[in-house]
Amino acid sequence: MLYRKILLISSIVACAFALDVPENKIVDTKWLKENIDDRNLVLVDLRDDKGGAFIPGAIDWHVDDFREYRFDIKGFVASPIQFERLIQQSGITDDKTIVFYSEGNKSATDYIGTTSAVYVSEVYGLKNTAILNGGYAAWIKDGGKTAPNAKKPAKSEFKITEVNSDLVATVYDIDNAVVTGDWILMDGRSDSHFKGETAHSNAAKNGHIRDAHSVFIGKFVEKKDGIFYMKTDKSSVVNLINSAGGDVTKPTIWYCNAGFFATGGWFMSKYTAGTENVTVYDGSMFEYSRLPKREVLKSEPEVAPAQ
Repeated sequence: MLYRKILLISSIVACAFALDVPENKIVDTKWLKENIDDRNLVLVDLRDDKGGAFIPGAIDWHVDDFREYRFDIKGFVASPIQFERLIQQSGITDDKTIVFYSEGNKSATDYIGTTSAVYVSEVYGLKNTAILNGGYAAWIKDGGKTAPNAKKPAKSEFKITEVNSDLVATVYDIDNAVVTGDWILMDGRSDSHFKGETAHSNAAKNGHIRDAHSVFIGKFVEKKDGIFYMKTDKSSVVNLINSAGGDVTKPTIWYCNAGFFATGGWFMSKYTAGTENVTVYDGSMFEYSRLPKREVLKSEPEVAPAQ
């Protein structure tokens, strides 16, 4: 009981210092300019190519810092030890608000590094997070200043005190969803991967899980002036999911090839569409397609109507 009280007090203290971010956890460049000098802000650069310039004060991460290999499969959520060490080396403490940013103009899927970072952070109890909409490209377009180097913070004493394992679905959760229908299964891969027309080289079989519905995560963004912005209109995101056969009012499991792209669906379902119970299948089709007694289906080819 005493331990629970300590955790509760710690959470209250952390929230007291954290910056206010929108409920959908998506901030714009105006918000960042207003808060960039706040001592409780931590900016994390997740771009593949930094190009010798950063948003001032940003620290440098790569997606491999918080994802790991298991056997020969890449993309699983990092171990507690790996993630705790990353947070310590980044100088992050519980009272900080972490804002992640990507390239913003690379492709419709480059925001996935940021949603994955938010997801893994939440798995290990860091909930004061947000994403810069439009990423670095939006910052530059809107006149933001840059710095030649990333920040090198002093090491923190951060310790993981909880693991939210209910955010991480396993193959047995998929089995339960297929058998009972109590969970909606959403596939965040491209249409060709879902239909089984093509497959990732690490997948053993082409196709999708039985009863799954397809929404390519690139559809959750809109392109404007060469920059990809995450959709913030709730009705648009709800319609995108529901029109594909999903249901934002029901418990949902997102999957993809490795559990990486699926975090985009998880993020948009939870924070924009308002789905209360949503999780990610860690390992996704890389794991599922290799299991000999799990069914992987291909979509029937579309037949052109008779003339």
